[in-house]
Amino acid sequence: MLNIYIELRYHRQLSRICPDVVDRFFSQASALAKKGGGSIILSSGAMLCAFDQEHVGCAFSVSLAIRGLRELLNENRARVREYFVLVERSDRPLASDDLPVLSSAYQSVVTLDAAICVADNAVAFMSPYATMTALPSTGLSLYESPLEPPAIPADDGPSPLTVYDPSPRGPISALLDAIISSGTVEHPEFLNEEGKATLDEATHAIATYNLSRYSSDHSDFLLAACYDSIELSIRS
Repeated sequence: MLNIYIELRYHRQLSRICPDVVDRFFSQASALAKKGGGSIILSSGAMLCAFDQEHVGCAFSVSLAIRGLRELLNENRARVREYFVLVERSDRPLASDDLPVLSSAYQSVVTLDAAICVADNAVAFMSPYATMTALPSTGLSLYESPLEPPAIPADDGPSPLTVYDPSPRGPISALLDAIISSGTVEHPEFLNEEGKATLDEATHAIATYNLSRYSSDHSDFLLAACYDSIELSIRS
């Protein structure tokens, strides 16, 4: 498992002063993780986003979540000024009881007041997607920035890179990504009970698709349910 642990420092004070900011932050951070197939564990002032390494593109999904999280923290810097974000690897899925242990393990480590760190056991997985600076004697590296793909040199001839979708779904994958990004679809008023049941099944199908979104091996039944979700979402 690759995990992203997010802890807001002075959470109790923030919750008293601006509870809406805290709630919105964790809601948006959860959406970022779920978009890449992550599962969420919430605790007081902290959150764990877990990504299964058995799924295709796990480390890439983590890198995208970290990039989005960094932007989210910048948007909320007027209120959320101190935080600790950790990317680490575990041999098993973590539970809510593990969050205090994970937090206490780094309480004695001196880091920046606002830091995104990568544990040594996760550096090898993140290095293709981010630049990091090792923090000596801490077991951590400081996340600096995402790695951008290399630029293609200008050429008068044809472009050496052709972007295409090799899957038989064609542009449907982009529509599925849009549905995933939009979050849970509420029951529109025009749906009858049968339609609501269909939408619920389709929503579960989207979640299943999301777990292996970078794979081209999806069953016809799963894609059909995803198509239903897209149709209902557009109609709503």
